[in-house]
Amino acid sequence: MRSVRRSHKILAIVFLLLLAALPARAQEPEGRSDTLATSHIVAERTVAGTSFYRINTAQISHLISPSGQADVIKYVQRLPGVSFTMEGTSAFSVRGGNMGNNHLSLDGVTLYGISHLFGLTTVTPSSIIADSEFCLGGFESGDGNLLASHIRMKSAAGDFQRPHGELSLSNLMGAAFISTPIVKEKLSAVVSARWSPVQLEYNALAKHWTGRQSEFPASIKANVYDLYGKIAWKPTDKQQLFFSWLRTVDHYAFDSAGGTSHDDLGWSNNLLLLHWHGRAGRRSALSADLSVNGFESRQVQGRGFLGDLDISSYGIQSRIQEYRANVSADIAFTDAWRATAGLTYLHTIFCPAVLRDAEYLRGASADDIRSDLATLHGQLSYEHERLTARLALRLNAFWGEAGYRCLVPEWRFKLNLHLNSWLAIEGTYDRLAQFHHSLEGIPTGITLDMIVPSGPYAAPEKADQVYVGFMGSMPKGWSFSLGGYAKRMTGLIFYADAGQFFSAGATDWRENLFIGTGRSYGLESLLRGVVGPVSGQIAYTLSKTDRKFPDLNEGVPFPFKFDRRHNLSTDIDVSIAGKSKVPQKIHAAFTYTSGSWETLQAGKYLSYFFPAGEVLNYYTHPNNYRLPDYIRLDLSYSLSIKGARTEHDITLGVYNVLNRHNAYSLTWDAESGRWKQLSILPILPSVSYLLRF
Repeated sequence: MRSVRRSHKILAIVFLLLLAALPARAQEPEGRSDTLATSHIVAERTVAGTSFYRINTAQISHLISPSGQADVIKYVQRLPGVSFTMEGTSAFSVRGGNMGNNHLSLDGVTLYGISHLFGLTTVTPSSIIADSEFCLGGFESGDGNLLASHIRMKSAAGDFQRPHGELSLSNLMGAAFISTPIVKEKLSAVVSARWSPVQLEYNALAKHWTGRQSEFPASIKANVYDLYGKIAWKPTDKQQLFFSWLRTVDHYAFDSAGGTSHDDLGWSNNLLLLHWHGRAGRRSALSADLSVNGFESRQVQGRGFLGDLDISSYGIQSRIQEYRANVSADIAFTDAWRATAGLTYLHTIFCPAVLRDAEYLRGASADDIRSDLATLHGQLSYEHERLTARLALRLNAFWGEAGYRCLVPEWRFKLNLHLNSWLAIEGTYDRLAQFHHSLEGIPTGITLDMIVPSGPYAAPEKADQVYVGFMGSMPKGWSFSLGGYAKRMTGLIFYADAGQFFSAGATDWRENLFIGTGRSYGLESLLRGVVGPVSGQIAYTLSKTDRKFPDLNEGVPFPFKFDRRHNLSTDIDVSIAGKSKVPQKIHAAFTYTSGSWETLQAGKYLSYFFPAGEVLNYYTHPNNYRLPDYIRLDLSYSLSIKGARTEHDITLGVYNVLNRHNAYSLTWDAESGRWKQLSILPILPSVSYLLRF
């Protein structure tokens, strides 16, 4: 119960953070508080995608976000096969996988912590990203350590000709970006910085709000920022070397409204990358990189105060330090045949821990767990006018804790055949493996999960996935895709003690781990089109996902928490024509999904054993109640004013225009004797301003 109350308090803070910049009075039903998706439509590709999407910055720039900061994940969440887990945040599930089964990388380096501002935006500013790719099937040989999807983000190259930059301001974030040559044609630099004034905004608004909402802390301390830099050098026309770094910080501290507890939350990323790329002739290329990647997440709650002495403190910690070396080669034998091969080595130090009392007070942490992963991978592809085929192989050698070792092969196959000038059929098969686990017992949609390596307590997670679908292009800019997938997952982890993270019942994380399987299958469809000044897309997924654990629910399968049977998203983009030379657009985004699942008590019974005579709750099975359907409409208006040397973009958005209080969870209120619904966001306006120069 304490962990539930704590998550509700965090969600209440998220809600107030969003209201901090532009408060909008909405309905205030008892026990409710109510985040967005996007508002942009893509009609650039002549053929709708099936399992692979290439995303550029123009497609992201018009997205609506409660924080006012657009990012690639908000775009991905509106594609077939993808389901958001907590509205408005960066958490998502793909084809029945867990949130931790998605892999996000920047220039090939894994980002373990992607959330900024409790997940309302991500740690990678859109200004530093040149383009992104989203793959959920038919993976390449270089895609590894995942079970569901891969978002590959490529950083923007520095400008070797002339300087340019951006300044932006939105509800919760201010940002600056500059790219400039240091030595023309040879040396360039990119610098980006973002900072959130959320502490100032929250504390100013809390003076008005907390008097009526007891769950809101009277004030908070917050430090949220990210810094990115990149130096690129071109010694020759065929070679480029760059060094980049990324530092992100989220830290929040607050006391409960009654002053009976203190929460301290924080997570951070530190990334250093040295990358070299060169071409050896017209048909071959080589690349190599070295990286150091650090991630830390720490959430602690102290309860009961005696003067300045904290009587009891509980929490969790997850720290990762990863060292990576990679080399790869790409050779085009002919115009049709191409081969790629590479070798990757990862040395990772995990430090997961459940912290209690004195451990936290003296800053102690758990023992390090070291693992090594060496992967040899390669692929052979053929591409002609009507046929594209690719075979990818990976061989993973893993060394873990207590002498644990395993050799795990992976293989993937993709075939695309054009039946005629407008219709193609595509099929993919993927055998996937992941060598770390996220203990996702409290899926709040923010970075609260503990990440642990595979070992004697839990073997690597594996998945087999098959997809078959059609895609085609029609006259006047219309395109479509329709296909179905089936997926089976093994080695999945359910952490039964997650509800005790912040209580005296907390145990070592190795205890109460349930290992099981999962199944998911569904139909995915996407329609894109352009009619005059109007472009749009409709994405729909019909799917079913369940979990099965031999030692849980008597081995009977039960629904996955985010098994949303129906998932529909519609986006419309209208360009306003007229005498004005100022480009203007109206965006509309509609979302409908089935509700997620909750575990609710089905009744009560009298215990005849220990403790005899006590009334206990009765549960049928995990995830036994589906929440009401989720419905949301978002609208925005944007304009772009271009000058001789500058360009100004202004976007006005309204999230959840219908002011619908969509259910996130249900909790039992013993005092009132009834269930209470928790929602996240009501109607919420947003403003963003971008200056390019």
